[in-house]
Amino acid sequence: MKLIDERLVQGLKSDLQSAQQNALRADTLNKTLDVNRGQLQEAYQRTEIELAQRRLAERHLTAAMEVSQTIMHYSLDVIALIDSAGEVHEISNSVSSIWGYNRDEMTGRSLGEFMLPEDLPGSIAAMQTMAPDAPLINFENRYRRKDGSVVYMLWNATAFGNQGRLIAIGRDITAIKHTSLQLEESEQRLRSLFDHHTDAVFARDLNGSLIESNPALERLTLYSSDELMLLDKRSLVIPQEQQCNLDYFGAALNGVPQNFRSALERKDGSVIEVDIAYVPTIVNGQVVGVYGIVRDITAAANYERHIAYLATHDELTGLPNRTLLGERLRHVIEQRHAHQFAILFMDLNRFKMVNDTLGHDKGDLLLKMTANRLRNAVREGDTVARLGGDEFVVVLENIESIESVSKVANDLLNAVAQPFQLGGHELTISTSIGCSIYPKDGADVATLLKHADLAMYQAKELNPGTFRFFNPAMNVAMLERLLAESDLKRALERKELELYYQPRIDVSTGFIVGVEALVRWRHPERGLIGPDDFIPIAEELGIIGEVGEWVLNTACSQNRAWQDAGLLPVKMAVNISAYQISEAGFADVLLRGLEASGLSPQWLELEITETSLMKNIEASVVNLHELKRIGISISIDDFGTGYSSLAYLKKLPIDTLKIDKSFISDLIHDADDASIVTATIALAHNMGLEVVAEGVTTSAQMEFLVDRNCNAMQGYLFSQAIPVDELTQVLKKNLGRMDVHRSPVAVS
Repeated sequence: MKLIDERLVQGLKSDLQSAQQNALRADTLNKTLDVNRGQLQEAYQRTEIELAQRRLAERHLTAAMEVSQTIMHYSLDVIALIDSAGEVHEISNSVSSIWGYNRDEMTGRSLGEFMLPEDLPGSIAAMQTMAPDAPLINFENRYRRKDGSVVYMLWNATAFGNQGRLIAIGRDITAIKHTSLQLEESEQRLRSLFDHHTDAVFARDLNGSLIESNPALERLTLYSSDELMLLDKRSLVIPQEQQCNLDYFGAALNGVPQNFRSALERKDGSVIEVDIAYVPTIVNGQVVGVYGIVRDITAAANYERHIAYLATHDELTGLPNRTLLGERLRHVIEQRHAHQFAILFMDLNRFKMVNDTLGHDKGDLLLKMTANRLRNAVREGDTVARLGGDEFVVVLENIESIESVSKVANDLLNAVAQPFQLGGHELTISTSIGCSIYPKDGADVATLLKHADLAMYQAKELNPGTFRFFNPAMNVAMLERLLAESDLKRALERKELELYYQPRIDVSTGFIVGVEALVRWRHPERGLIGPDDFIPIAEELGIIGEVGEWVLNTACSQNRAWQDAGLLPVKMAVNISAYQISEAGFADVLLRGLEASGLSPQWLELEITETSLMKNIEASVVNLHELKRIGISISIDDFGTGYSSLAYLKKLPIDTLKIDKSFISDLIHDADDASIVTATIALAHNMGLEVVAEGVTTSAQMEFLVDRNCNAMQGYLFSQAIPVDELTQVLKKNLGRMDVHRSPVAVS
């Protein structure tokens, strides 16, 4: 029991100790709990503060993120978060409108993929310059839009965080860049225009000091750019032009552009004529200076003066021309109480022959020498003018009497008649002069010149190398000539031309061996007109070619008609003018006529005078050889009256010489004519040519010719030129044989 009790006591003690210990622990725990409770309360309080701070930070962060997202969403610029490799981590929505890509297409890709390759190195180098002391960098580059176009970007970039990232804001400056490039290009164009303009260009300030100039001004003035800057603003302009230049400059400063002519003295002392334009330089509505543009017009001004001179003067001789002559005459006439004066109208005789034989250079020299002689033959106050060609006019003012005019006219005739030396050739010519007197022969310039011309024309027609005063009867003769010219132009259309034919006889047989076609004009009012009265007019009018072609075609057709009628074949002789024989293509005209008529060339003979042949010997010879090749016969008409030489004669492809009737008419009584005819016949035979005597009118002439072995003749002894119907009857009668011993054929 005791053991139990002891055990019990011990148990109780043990419980008591345990209880005491528990109590102690509990007390300790309570104390600990009290401490912890305080700490927990403090921790709770701290946590509450931290939570409040976090919630505040979260609100701030949320607001910041909302702002950031708003900026990224609505920014007009491109905002990008990129790493050191250029990879895009974030990018704003604006990339879609600027580059054409959406954000997903850009995120995770390098910006270098979209950049123009040539801009990549520069962009990388720019980003590498970022440093702590220079946290903000800016640079430009270009990107390829999704549609292929190029966009210019201006970037501002800075480091972001500590992971090597940076945030960049890029602005689209394409429009600005284009404008800038255009402006730059425009400036370059203007500078190029300024520097390379062929005209001299310079700029002056408000005081007239030179600001800049282009190289053309240096070339124009021969001064260097530095020398020009040091020159006084008026030193280039010649003294007499300086005040005008200043006035023009002042007007330009007032905003009014100026253009004027002036003269500049260059560095070498030479003076040039220039055209100057002053243009006000306006900046922001204010004139700040003047631009000058200078062009050298020295050559143009000289040319203008030359043209003005030529307008009133003859270029070859330097004499006044028709224009200046008219002005001077009108001035004299319009003077109050105008005095009597004379107009001498002059024309050189045979001048065309000089041109054709010696050449136009010698003809020009002759005109110049003539002009000098005329000037020396009149008084200092008198006028010598050249109207053109070989026509000159001398105006004698304040004449004392008609006798004094005659004396001057004779002086002029003598001056021109003196021999001229033309490049080794001594030549003698003459002039014909007609005179009109103011106011007796006309009250105006046109009338006075016309009347002087009429008087000259009559002097030339009646007695070349003489002088005549005008008289009213000349007007009547000229009127008739003008009417004849007008009618002749229409004669072909009206079929008023006719051919008459004169037989050529072989007196040894009596047969007609040929006929010469001679043109006549049957005028409806004036009757039958011979060729001497209208062929020269046709030549002057320039219709001789048409007349000649009509004669050729008609003669060829008539000869063919006779052959078709079974009549004796005869050779048809047709006279050819100087114009025709020298005209290119004359052989073609003949061929067309032969083909149209069906006449063989062997039955056609062309007659050309020595004078016509020599007018253009080179062209004539070419045509003659072509005609000979065709088979046409060629004869020299009126042989002995022209100016051909035997040296020319032997080179010509001719078949016949026709002795002119002027030698035949007096050969019985004139020993010289008889000698000439005899020599001509012998010459023809020695050269193997046929010879024909023209104008045979008596049996004695015929016998003289037959004795010298000239059997081919034509003339009134046998027949005059007769119409085609009469000749047709002659050809039919006795088979074309005539009795050469009878009296001349009577022709109605």
